[in-house]
Amino acid sequence: MLESRKDQDYIELMQHVDESFRTHLKSFCEALVCQPERGELLSLLGNLSTQLHLHFELEERDGYLGEAVEIAPRFSVEADRLLQQHAVLSEEVTALMDRVRVDDESESWWSEFVPQAEMFVRKLIEHEKLENKLVQDAYEEDIGDKD
Repeated sequence: MLESRKDQDYIELMQHVDESFRTHLKSFCEALVCQPERGELLSLLGNLSTQLHLHFELEERDGYLGEAVEIAPRFSVEADRLLQQHAVLSEEVTALMDRVRVDDESESWWSEFVPQAEMFVRKLIEHEKLENKLVQDAYEEDIGDKD
């Protein structure tokens, strides 16, 4: 019973972190449409970065993909690749924050920043989709093996 309560607590924590992460990602995406002041943009990116790092930390520490690989070992290479992307995505959000902090005051900085930010968002969303697909495929394979 203790193990199931621990599992339930972990699931609830992951759901909370995931919801917060998605909320901050949505807020950042909405800001890309209306060009907020730099301070507000930096705050949005800081919040997103914090939630992103927590999201990745929980996945890495608690074996979100590891359990899927235990069920279906053939997904181990893809899982490793996805876990390695965490560092890359973390660096990219930091680079976006640095760009907001130090970019000049020219009119063009925003038109140059938005495509970079949109590319980051697309990569992040694709990464999350691939993680979810890997987990779903592993569990479907496991269920199929029991039929």
